[in-house]
Amino acid sequence: MAIVAMKRVTIVGADADRQTAVATVRAAGVVHVVAGRPPQEPPAALVEERERVLRALEGTASPACPPETTAAEARLALERRQGLLARRAAAVAEATALREECAQARPWGDVDPDDVRWLADHGVRLTLHAPLARGFDVTTLDAADWVGIEQGDGGRLRVTAVHLDPEAAAELPALTLPARSATAIADERTSLEGRQAQLEAALLEAADDVATLHAHAQWLDAQCRTHRVRTGLGERGPLFVLDGYCPADRIDSLRRAVDPHPLVLMVAEPEDDAPVPVALRNGPLARTFEPLVAAFKLPGYRELDPTPLIAPFMGVFFGFCLGDLGYGVVLAIVALLARTRTRQAAVRTMLSWAALLGGWTVVVGALLGNVFGMRLYTLVDIPRDALLFSLADEPKTFFYVSLGFGVVQLSLGMMIRLVVFTKRRRWQAALAALAWLLVIPTLAAGFMGQLAWWPFAAVCGVLLLFAAPEPTLARRLGGGAWALYNVSGLLGNVASYARIFGLGLSSGIIAMVVNTIAATLADGVLGTALAVVLLVAGHTFNFAMAVIGSVVHPARLQLLEFFSTFFEGGGQPYAPFETTSRGDA
Repeated sequence: MAIVAMKRVTIVGADADRQTAVATVRAAGVVHVVAGRPPQEPPAALVEERERVLRALEGTASPACPPETTAAEARLALERRQGLLARRAAAVAEATALREECAQARPWGDVDPDDVRWLADHGVRLTLHAPLARGFDVTTLDAADWVGIEQGDGGRLRVTAVHLDPEAAAELPALTLPARSATAIADERTSLEGRQAQLEAALLEAADDVATLHAHAQWLDAQCRTHRVRTGLGERGPLFVLDGYCPADRIDSLRRAVDPHPLVLMVAEPEDDAPVPVALRNGPLARTFEPLVAAFKLPGYRELDPTPLIAPFMGVFFGFCLGDLGYGVVLAIVALLARTRTRQAAVRTMLSWAALLGGWTVVVGALLGNVFGMRLYTLVDIPRDALLFSLADEPKTFFYVSLGFGVVQLSLGMMIRLVVFTKRRRWQAALAALAWLLVIPTLAAGFMGQLAWWPFAAVCGVLLLFAAPEPTLARRLGGGAWALYNVSGLLGNVASYARIFGLGLSSGIIAMVVNTIAATLADGVLGTALAVVLLVAGHTFNFAMAVIGSVVHPARLQLLEFFSTFFEGGGQPYAPFETTSRGDA
């Protein structure tokens, strides 16, 4: 449906044309290469250089369009960035040492350690102690000629003792004398912070170096992959064989690239059990949901792409979980504004997804009549009957609607499974799929008294006999018994959709509570100010928590409950062997 059709391609040539074939396929950029034999690892120098570049780029974002660069430019950029990073690492280590030294010197205050050492040279020993205030016994300092006691930090005392007898020893442990005063350390920390700020500014200003290194990293990746492709080519005597997969609509462009060279291109349909790579092709709206599917697992090549199916369900479920027109407007505006400020493709896709979900929330919130926890019909002259239902006033209706979503989506998944088994002429599996599809309707009709119990019993009998079409009767009945046990799992999956009800109701009630408390506080200037602060803080917190829950739980319903009815997955992504900003090999 939305999976790109692939062709198996094989390029054969004389061993002398091996390099030509690799360069041609890389320039065409449409072939997912399959190794004909175990490839060799790239040269150690190439791998080491790639690791150095990646370490230098750690924490940076790749530009949308990396610039063209040369190896010499990339190495100069790497040297400059590594120098800045080394200086920053040294500054961080120095800052850590200064923090430890400052902690040691803090109890001494502005006392100059040189003065303390000068007194010791002239027979006067000054010590500093920091005992706990509770249980402190001053008699432990009886040997001192003078004692000063002050209140310190953390429940401790600051005890200063002066000994005129250098041999006199105090029973109380003394703090270590620092190498320099706290003032000197603080001055050095201030200077170090200035140098760190300059280094950070220099790293930010070196954006061209970062872009150059990202381009170089891509080129190094391509070099490593090129090496693996070259060494993984199949061998057939004096010939080499390059196997792979190419989208059916790109075969002509591959043929035009190969024809000028002494190479033979053969095209065939993929074998039924071949691990064909998967490329998805959806419309602009459904495309934003592809990362959600890919994060779980890609469909197999001969499976149905579930992306167009989960797109509307995810939008509706998210809208009912968030359930507020105002929150939907805020989410859409924030996502669209953020999208205009980034050039990273992955981030832009995620923000497009967020904006689309915000749009769904606007529609659902308008139908439910919620605007920042207020009733829409109290703000706008619309009839109350025009709304679907009220989350707070009609929670039972909302609960039944949530379960209805589960029945509809799970039934759709079981219908897909039925169609797939029918097309594959797996008649026993198709009969079992039909029985699974009828479990909920016959069970619900039986409970409501609309239908006798024998249809449900017949469905259970079909599951017992055909849910596990094994060759032996014992194994068939054993698998069927397990399927009957899993009927409770199917009902549990339907019950899981009640989380839509829970999330939508909780976020709506919290919004109303925030409004009620703010209205109570709004009395006088101070009360009005507090009410405004509460409204902003309360709705911001509720919005953030509701958005997170509205993404996580509907996504779980798609990937676990819905996918379990028909989806197998396990496809490998289509990764064409292509050139980068530097085409040299």
